[in-house]
Amino acid sequence: ESYFNLGNIERGRGNWQRAFHFLTMASRSVPRGSSSPVIFRAQLYNNLGGALHVLSRYNESLLEFDKAIRAAPNMVMAYVNKGEALRVLGRWSEAIACTSIAVSLDP
Repeated sequence: ESYFNLGNIERGRGNWQRAFHFLTMASRSVPRGSSSPVIFRAQLYNNLGGALHVLSRYNESLLEFDKAIRAAPNMVMAYVNKGEALRVLGRWSEAIACTSIAVSLDP
């Protein structure tokens, strides 16, 4: 959890490369067993995807947003963020579909 917190601090400071570093470290240290809260894992992947997005690493960010969605299928922000990455990549129909899911979860 410490790496996760450091990553979020760096996100808040706008230091996206350091945020990516700490969030990557956090993703390696999160236990895979049932002791790891699902929402923590989803937030971690969503934040990691956000850092990658800001670093213009859009395809990689999509992988992290997908992990967040798999961990917590009702996580609205993961769909919003994925939709934005798809939009930037010009994948319009997928962006619309993804954003529509977000809207259906939180109208």
